[in-house]
Amino acid sequence: MKRREFLWQAALGAGFAALGPRRQVAQARPTSVTAAGARARWAELLDYARWSPSPHNIQPWKLQVLSETNARLYYDPTRLLRHTDPTSCFTIIGLGMFIASLNIAAGPLGFCIEARHAAEARLDYGATTPQPFADLRLVPRSGPAPVADRELLKQRRTSRLHYDGRPVAAPIQQQLAARATAQGHQLTFATDPAMVDFILDLNRQTLFTDLDDAATRQELAGWIRTTDEQAHTRKDGL
Repeated sequence: MKRREFLWQAALGAGFAALGPRRQVAQARPTSVTAAGARARWAELLDYARWSPSPHNIQPWKLQVLSETNARLYYDPTRLLRHTDPTSCFTIIGLGMFIASLNIAAGPLGFCIEARHAAEARLDYGATTPQPFADLRLVPRSGPAPVADRELLKQRRTSRLHYDGRPVAAPIQQQLAARATAQGHQLTFATDPAMVDFILDLNRQTLFTDLDDAATRQELAGWIRTTDEQAHTRKDGL
């Protein structure tokens, strides 16, 4: 499957599905801006998209503003996980979610994001400079379509709480399933205790398999922020 199809079917759909209840957001009519305002417009969108999740919070994206409506998305090869994510699968999904977040952020301004991707099965781990990932274009949104509330992007957090065995409440399951259906996906839930235990054990085995590999373990260690000062200075990693 080409990356463009993969991103918009998997990552964009998942990005919308993860943002909580849908609500109508006031749609502003697109307005023309000067060249001096182009960076400000994209900076506004980036202020939301920068909260997008990425594997181990590596934040590999860089955006080059070309005009008031056009930008180019790059990935920084020095921030890739060549051992933890050797196929680039997780990082590509993260970049797709970043594009999805830009799209959500552009909604109240009366725009949506049109993305064009190169057909590339794997990111370039050997490169030393930022590599192009997608060309982005702001286009007027057709009609007052309901969009996810972009403010929810800034509230997103990765949960580190211990799983306590409680199933997700049925009403929440229904809301999530409806959101997935609206984006052309099907979301199912496993409640059988044996299946839940199997999935949890598989996750544990996967984690320890990764940590048993010296190269992967060393790579992950480089992304762990052990002090508040490190976390504040770097603003990335775990």
